[in-house]
Amino acid sequence: MHDKLRRLIDRLFRKMIVPFLGAGVSYNANPDGLTRTPDMIRRLAQELILEAKKSTELAKFLLCICGKQDGTESDLCIDKLCNAGMAVLAEVYIHLHNEVKACNILRVAEFCDLEPTPTHCYIAYIAREGYINEIITTNYDTCMEKAYEKSFNRNFTSRQVRVVTNLSEYRHFIDDSNPKYPLLHIYKINGCAKKFKEDPQNEAANIVLTERQLQNWRENKWAQDMFRDRCRTRSILFSGFGSEEPQIRHTVLQVMDEFINNGQNSGNNVEVWDYENSPFIAEWGEMTFYQFQILSSYLRAHGLTQITINEVQEGAFTKSDKELFDRYLPWNGKNLDMEQF
Repeated sequence: MHDKLRRLIDRLFRKMIVPFLGAGVSYNANPDGLTRTPDMIRRLAQELILEAKKSTELAKFLLCICGKQDGTESDLCIDKLCNAGMAVLAEVYIHLHNEVKACNILRVAEFCDLEPTPTHCYIAYIAREGYINEIITTNYDTCMEKAYEKSFNRNFTSRQVRVVTNLSEYRHFIDDSNPKYPLLHIYKINGCAKKFKEDPQNEAANIVLTERQLQNWRENKWAQDMFRDRCRTRSILFSGFGSEEPQIRHTVLQVMDEFINNGQNSGNNVEVWDYENSPFIAEWGEMTFYQFQILSSYLRAHGLTQITINEVQEGAFTKSDKELFDRYLPWNGKNLDMEQF
């Protein structure tokens, strides 16, 4: 067995892994396309283009966003506008309207209707065995708690899963769960579709969408502190997370900086990855820059310089590792699907 896979399994059996689930984990959830970022961006772009037909000034502004400062209204098209990304388009739309309308365009309330993917179910089974007791996610959907519920069949009660979205829920907790079964904590740091559906007027602002919201943790300092603590003391397994997400990356990098002068620098690659809080990244394709940044910063914080891609890959599971998993569970395709991982 490869060293990094052995390390991951060993960490899992010792209950040291905290999964961090990004959009990629829910990418194939049905109904198809609802949670896919490109489709969500397109919905916003379509609405903004409709708005631009009523306003020449808005059309000019959107052209600037597309990098077409000298263009005409006829140059404004959905494909070009989509290149601006979700955070930018959401912020423009919210300034024109409000958070509730933006969430409705993106059909956030319908995220409650999504069915768990096999990936959610596999994670739920691991949690049922007691090897995972916490999950951090930027996803709004309810797939993870549904998957955990289904793993119990008829014996499930809502007391066995604790969804935390704000400071009040984080602080005020009475453990009335059944001690015979594991209690799973799910920290939704970017908002929750179920809460939005129940109270759209008050919860829409908690659905993180915009460029401005992504720059910091806003009033959710509890989430920042919790995430910092887990980065320091546990192994974060980033899965389905390959986008920019500034507040997450910057927090991770700040924690990595703490390690620089704390006496742990060894300069030995093997020893570095053996620390109990070394991170893991799972990516269906090739490693993104943002994933590389997290892993290379961890190595640099422990004394390594002139870091090679191969050294960074010791903390990542990508399509390059598909053959490693095919030995145990053959899978079609060229990429390392979340289900296979």
